[in-house]
Amino acid sequence: IVVDSDCAASGACQAGSVQLHWLADELAAHQRVCTLVIAHHPRFSSGHHGPSLPHQPLWETLVAGGADVLINGHDHHYERFGPLDAAGAPNQSGPRTFIAGTGGRAAYPLREPPAAGSEFRMTGEAGVLVLTLAPGGYHFSFLTIDGEVADQGDGLCQSGR
Repeated sequence: IVVDSDCAASGACQAGSVQLHWLADELAAHQRVCTLVIAHHPRFSSGHHGPSLPHQPLWETLVAGGADVLINGHDHHYERFGPLDAAGAPNQSGPRTFIAGTGGRAAYPLREPPAAGSEFRMTGEAGVLVLTLAPGGYHFSFLTIDGEVADQGDGLCQSGR
């Protein structure tokens, strides 16, 4: 599922928006499969733009709807978050988030300390996130442009728990 995360321009992330109603319906209709969502702007990040409060209603819809994996860009680094709940605390009921903003423009520095729930992060390395989805889980790898595996692992989807 791809959503509009340009909240300021479109209002698509506001509670009660047409997009959030649509997203809730889509997530409810696909509870038995591993569900991946793509949105440009992250709710949580250890990068230049940091956490984004305007994206909270979108995040709450993703958590309530049982989204499994969220891919973001916007911040120019790579970061993997463990599953987070609606408040951003580690909790297996929420989606795992990846920020894969590692192509195109110059890398951003990372903030210290890392954002809560951040499991792995790196900056200054261009690369690609490779995801393999299955009905009950997924495998992820972050490959640098040199072909090195910088991060990898597996996760279970809501349907596989």
